[in-house]
Amino acid sequence: MRIITLAEATDNESKLIRTFITYPEVIVHIRKPALSLEELKMFIHGFTVQERKKLVVHSYQEQSRTWGLERLHYSASSRPMSFTPRELEGYRRSTSVHDWATFNKLPQAYQDAFISPLFTSISKHDYRANEAIRDTGKRSNFRTNLIALGGIDQDNIESLKQHFEDVALCGSVWLSPNPLVSFKTCYKLWHNNL
Repeated sequence: MRIITLAEATDNESKLIRTFITYPEVIVHIRKPALSLEELKMFIHGFTVQERKKLVVHSYQEQSRTWGLERLHYSASSRPMSFTPRELEGYRRSTSVHDWATFNKLPQAYQDAFISPLFTSISKHDYRANEAIRDTGKRSNFRTNLIALGGIDQDNIESLKQHFEDVALCGSVWLSPNPLVSFKTCYKLWHNNL
């Protein structure tokens, strides 16, 4: 399960991130486009070296390598289609896509890809569901883990199990009256721990 931060800071954000990453198979994506390099570095360095292994930043990929991160994320607009052998060493790479044609053509260098928006976004008010990407029969790339994103909450998360390797939550957690309760509910539903 992936948790993506909101662009803006939220109450108890670092504390909640620390709690989320104590759960098996939970990775937190730090999406803070307004932060400067130094601000993002300070945010990341607020976590222990061990905790950073379960964090991914969505900017400053080159610098993130020196911060003890083992994962790199590339947005659709900044996605390289090839890497040097040195760039491939020791990092798990993810990217974002919005259609099946792009997902199916991803190079093997990307182990994970978010496809969105599956449902109308909870955190981005103008981000409407894309019915075409719900047709997983169009998938021909099975090398890359398929991660559902967009409007995922406790009411629809279980419907995704059959066709997606993972899910990503954002608004359903951070915009909830109790983010930790919302996270735990979705985690249990996804991992069948009820």
